Amino acid sequence: MRLPLRSPFLALVIIGLISAILLPLQAEILRIDLTSALRLANEKNTDLAIQLERVRRAEIDQNLAWYQWLPTVRAGFASADQTGPLQSTNGLVQPEDRTASSRGLGLATVGSGLAPAPGFSLEVDLAKGVFQPLVARQKLQAARAQETKARHNLTLEVAAAYYELVQSQRLMIIAREATTNADSLAKTTANFAAAGEGLKSDSARAAVESLIQQNDLEAARIRAAAASGRLVQLLRLTQQTELQAIDDMIVPLRLISGEPQLDAMIGQALANHPELDRYSALVKAEEALQQQQSLGLLLPKIRASYSDGSYRGGVSGSVSPYTDRRESAVAVYWEVEGFGLASWARKSQQKSWLREAQAQQSQAEANIIADVNLALTQYRASGRQLELLRQAVDHARLSYRLSQERIFENQGLPLEALQAMKTLAEVEALHLSAAAQRNMAQLYLLAATGNDVGANL
Repeated sequence: MRLPLRSPFLALVIIGLISAILLPLQAEILRIDLTSALRLANEKNTDLAIQLERVRRAEIDQNLAWYQWLPTVRAGFASADQTGPLQSTNGLVQPEDRTASSRGLGLATVGSGLAPAPGFSLEVDLAKGVFQPLVARQKLQAARAQETKARHNLTLEVAAAYYELVQSQRLMIIAREATTNADSLAKTTANFAAAGEGLKSDSARAAVESLIQQNDLEAARIRAAAASGRLVQLLRLTQQTELQAIDDMIVPLRLISGEPQLDAMIGQALANHPELDRYSALVKAEEALQQQQSLGLLLPKIRASYSDGSYRGGVSGSVSPYTDRRESAVAVYWEVEGFGLASWARKSQQKSWLREAQAQQSQAEANIIADVNLALTQYRASGRQLELLRQAVDHARLSYRLSQERIFENQGLPLEALQAMKTLAEVEALHLSAAAQRNMAQLYLLAATGNDVGANL
């Protein structure tokens, strides 16, 4: 059934409803720079949030290691009734009918026995009480070092994603210019062929190149969309957000002063790298656990209790009034589990954990030295590549300009300008990639030497 849209008001209502449905589906465009991207990443990135929770748990574990020195407190009221045959210590069985109740610090007291639930109770394994806080402190330091490393890695990821966004947007401009130039040359070549001043094969080749450049423009659009999506993912923004970089070119960074030397960089990395801090703390934690296993048989366990409450008891129906009652107990004892074999096995097991932690620390040192070496090599090579491609762009622009002048002066063929145009687009793309690589090489070198990458941006 068709509804006649004769009423302007009805038409406006329908248009409004369609707009209300379609507008939420449109992507929100957000312009962003590198500083803002890093700030958002530190606020919203879930990987970093997970690491922060691990640090909080390590802080809680450290507090729990100290809390074992604090007593457990119990307070309340308890009542007990016994009716029927009971056996005394000399073996006689006789009927009993008694009632007991207690209140205050200490519960369930019956007869002359100590309260099963004392008011204050403390049981400490001295080996754990001494060494567990040391272990917890080292694990907290390891977690904090891992958080620092996670922040450095996040900064590198966000910076790489941002530069990819800038690069992809700039490639769209280059591709758009190349497409316009290729289309213009294709028309000129076609005119030459139509006038008998050029070959039809040249005209067909120019037309193909125009189509190739249009395809490259579409590929550049896809790359820009992918770069935006990757940065949106890192910043944990809504999927309807489309990011656009404020920078229209790769802004060069100047983070490294002078010519860095390998030995100095390696020394700085071994002294400051958070990854080494992490493994060093883990080794110290395993050493503390080994000392705990070694001294566990020498240090005793302590158990102490104290109750302070009121007690009353007697024959059922004739119970005495509440009277103050205090009791305390202390025990110091040594425990050998499994006739000493279990303790020996745990000590051997802990030595294995320590050797593994030391091996991981050595491997981390080797990895960091290799990373510094590679980062320095990339830094030096990126500088040379950037300068070479800068010169290549200058020559390519001059070549393209001269080729166009030759065409206008009827001294050259359009295909010459077509090749110059294609070379210019390729060299500009290479120069753009080299500029991004130069910036990232500086960031990688800073990260490899243990510096705070975000603080330098």
